[in-house]
Amino acid sequence: MHFLSHLLSLAFNTRPALSPIAVFRLVRMTLRKGMCNDSAFAFGCYAAWLVTDPVNDVEAGYYMGKISVEMMQRQGCTDATARIYALVYGFINIKKEPWQAGLDKHLAAFEVGSQVGDMEGAFTNIFQHYNASLFGCGHNLIVIAEALRNYTQRAFQCKQIYIWKSLACLLQLSHDLMGIKENAFTPLFTEETCYQDAKLKKSFAVCRGLVHKRKYIAILTGDVISAATLYNVANEYTLGSIGLGRQIHMMVGDFVDGLLGFLLGRKYKGTEESTKWMAIGCKCLDVIKSYRRNSDWNFANKMHLLEAEYYFCIDNHENAVASYRQAIISAQEHRFCHEEGLAEEKLATYLMYCNQSDAALYHFTNAKIAYTKWGAKVLADRISKAMAILAPLCSSSTPHHQNSTTLAQGRLG
Repeated sequence: MHFLSHLLSLAFNTRPALSPIAVFRLVRMTLRKGMCNDSAFAFGCYAAWLVTDPVNDVEAGYYMGKISVEMMQRQGCTDATARIYALVYGFINIKKEPWQAGLDKHLAAFEVGSQVGDMEGAFTNIFQHYNASLFGCGHNLIVIAEALRNYTQRAFQCKQIYIWKSLACLLQLSHDLMGIKENAFTPLFTEETCYQDAKLKKSFAVCRGLVHKRKYIAILTGDVISAATLYNVANEYTLGSIGLGRQIHMMVGDFVDGLLGFLLGRKYKGTEESTKWMAIGCKCLDVIKSYRRNSDWNFANKMHLLEAEYYFCIDNHENAVASYRQAIISAQEHRFCHEEGLAEEKLATYLMYCNQSDAALYHFTNAKIAYTKWGAKVLADRISKAMAILAPLCSSSTPHHQNSTTLAQGRLG
């Protein structure tokens, strides 16, 4: 049991297809021979498998995850706290509960894991915490980067090199969004050499994380060509249909792929290339809709924004505007300021296409406010450049738009 439980982390990193086999053996051994300290972890892994393709039974997985935590608590297995919390709150509950809800659990698991000597489990929870904070919740990048510098250094000192690479990836993303020219992979690598090293060693989880990070940056900064290239690269590192668990950055990746699909669908409109990318966009929209059925809080704004981009592609202007506004309102209500900024930017871009310069400038202003709140200086500066180009085309220096004003009042309230 103990051997198989440690095998799982290695399998997830290099051979995802082996993970379910190890999980099933762990559960079978528990059912045949009785409970032990690794049984709670086994049932947590089984719960993670239930919420993953091809099963996708979120309710059953969510219930089994609760059983895993209850088993751990009844047995008093504090040694397993870090590993079980990483599973339950990092792979399972993210499909059901608000992403903000699990953050404190990961920090608590880090403390317990550190106390009992489970440094792998402890730092895995730190990764889960800041992965959710950055990709999922849009918490302030300055605060995230400061904390990640500390934890990245500690992970390196504790010789948790695999998790150190993952933490460094998050720190580098924070630096890139803030415009800080600093290598987060010091002292061993640069980002590129870390990727090449992981590729050589077939550490596919690290490769996957780095590619997702690069694609995310490319989409946010408008580098569509790079994003399209990275989309194809990312397909080399998929978990497959029998992998174990999707983390928040991968679920956000489905959203990003949808944005890319519809953007390129418009760019190549009327060609076979457009048909290909529109199909990708529609597929990702279906995935986000399936996520939303289990968690409206986490995915409503993403679904509305993808729908708006789809309507933009097919020139359904009435539904496009309505969906953009729903995406903004939902992101505000659920405190996803990074995706609020993205939705405002997308609406502004759409309004420019419709030759509504005043309203476009208003929403670009809102996007800059949201990106500044997030701490993403690079994105705020990018919006400032767009506003400078747009301003001379506007009828007044203080653009006013009735529906935009309503949204702004909601923001200030």
